[in-house]
Amino acid sequence: MRYEDPRGDYGRQLRQRMVLEALVKKIATIGSMTKYQSILNAISSNMKTNLTFDDMKAIATKYSSASKIEQIQLQGESQMIDGVSYEVVPQSNLDKVTSQLKKALNE
Repeated sequence: MRYEDPRGDYGRQLRQRMVLEALVKKIATIGSMTKYQSILNAISSNMKTNLTFDDMKAIATKYSSASKIEQIQLQGESQMIDGVSYEVVPQSNLDKVTSQLKKALNE
């Protein structure tokens, strides 16, 4: 779909983030914890994990605040370099995102 999306790869990435964010919110609810097997069966053909159910419970318990997802994305421009397409990010954008991440991580 990214080739048909007017935003290209950025559009595909946005859709992936939306799915993951919805999945995190769905799994984080108490009701979903009791229905974990049906949820895992529904998504199992599209993802793989080596986490056990106990691992998932621990993550859900310890990191419940992680359902508040803030998105920061580098923006660049496509450039062909030696016949290969690259996304080249301007230094100013890289510096801005680096600063935002450091602030979010309290560094």
